[in-house]
Formats: sequence, C-alpha cells, structure tokens
Amino acid sequence: ALAELESRREANAAALASRGRQLAELERQLQQSERTAVELQAGRDGLVVRLGPEDGFTAEPDLARQMLRQALAGPGPAAVLRLGADAALDALFDGLAQATDPAELPAGIVPRPLAAADLAVDFARDPHADAAGIETRLRRALWPAALVVLGALGWAGSQAVTIRDDRAQAAAIRSETLSAVRRDLLPAGPILDLQVQVTREIDRRTRDARPRAAPLGPLDLLRRAAPVLAEGAQVGTLTLGGDRVQVDVALPDFRALDALIAGLAQAGIRAGTARSGIDAGGVAATLTLEEAP
Repeated sequence: ALAELESRREANAAALASRGRQLAELERQLQQSERTAVELQAGRDGLVVRLGPEDGFTAEPDLARQMLRQALAGPGPAAVLRLGADAALDALFDGLAQATDPAELPAGIVPRPLAAADLAVDFARDPHADAAGIETRLRRALWPAALVVLGALGWAGSQAVTIRDDRAQAAAIRSETLSAVRRDLLPAGPILDLQVQVTREIDRRTRDARPRAAPLGPLDLLRRAAPVLAEGAQVGTLTLGGDRVQVDVALPDFRALDALIAGLAQAGIRAGTARSGIDAGGVAATLTLEEAP
C-alpha cells in the first residue's frame, strides 16, 4: 500500500511539473505575441516607444536607442510602426517591415499597442492641458458666481431684517392698541377677540349716546289711539295716569278684540288686556295703552 501511494505521489508530481512547463511556455508565447509590433513616435520630451498595451517608455533619443536595442534583444517584432521617429533608428529595424501608418502594415499584422484605440491618443499633447483649461474656465466663472452668491446673501439678509422690523412694529402697534382699548373702551374683563369686542362696545356706546325722545303723555297716547278705537270698538270709561291710559271697550267678539290690539300695535301703542269677558251679547274689555318701545 505504501509503495502504491508513493508511486501515485510521484505521478502527481510529474503531472504538476509538466503542467508548469506548459504554463511557462504559454506565458512565453503570450509575451512574444504581445510584441508583434513596435510603435515609435517623436514626442516633445524625446522618443515615445510602445511595445504593447502595457509596455513602453519615453526617453531622449540616445537613451531611447539603447533601451530599444535591449527591448529587441529577444524575439523581434514582425513589423514596426514609425510615427515620425528619426532616421538614426533605421539600423535597428533592418529586415523588418516598417510603416508610417497602420494601413501600410503587411496583411495579417495588427499592432497590439493599437488594440485599445491608441490611435486616438495624442502623445504630443500635454496631459495637463485639459485640466488647465478647465481650471481657467472655473476661475473665470468664480467671480461671477461669488458675486451672485454674495448678492443672494445680501438680499436674504435684507429680507430677514425687514421681516424682523415688520414683526417688531406689528407687536408695538398691537401693544399700543391694547393699551388704548383698556384705557378707553374695555377697562375690565379679558380680551379674547379684540375686533369683535371693540365693535360691540362702540355700538353700545353709540346707542346710549343717541338722544331719546320724550315719552308720550296720556293725552298723546289717546290722540294716537283714537282713530284705531273709533273703527271697531265702543269706548266707555277712560282713565289717564302717568304715561299710560286705561280704556274700557265693548266689541262684538274676541276676534274683534285681537284685531283692535293688532291695530294699536301698528300705530305704535302697546295694548295690554287688564280684563276681558262676555257682556250683553258681546265682549267687554279693559285695555292698558302704553307707548311701544
């Protein structure tokens, strides 16, 4: 059993070693495939060399030549894409297909550095130019924005001050109004609804201040009641006293008595029945006549 386990362990180790060699070879082939093309461009800071999507350098021409010679010491590229590079590098690419545009490369060769749309990248452009332009535009807009903010803050402050002054003035007016009402109209009692209570008090004082007519005397009452009494009643005894008149009347029935009282009310005389009853086929009553309020 131990011998069988040992043989299995050795077989597994051999399989792992073989798989490791395969992976190493595959990695070497991938690295070589990534260098199927070299891109060169003369930049502002020197020579820009792209060996792959994530491989490249920028250096002065003399140093770049040495670095490029070392980079090409292994498996060489299938083609070279030169974008404005100097002629001093011609000796490095003897025997290789060279082009100045991706369309000029031999058929079947696609530069790996261009797989991520690198043609859209301008290596001669300052990478800080966009940031500087944005910063310039922001600085230009800073002062107008600051002025707008300051203006808004000033307006809000002035509105707050105005509202505060208005509230203070309203409170002062209300205090003065309450003091005047307490002094002149409502000296006692709670004030629950200022407008309603003041209106009622003014109406009451207005009514009290109106001149009152002198009450009618008994002769004036009799003079006003005489036309009504003469229409449907037989007048008997009259008694004059103070501001009232008592009169005995005879009428055909109680309906006539009610009509007589209603007629006196229309003439401004309140008639009260002191006594009433049936008498000799009719109705006899004693009425007390007063001025209606």
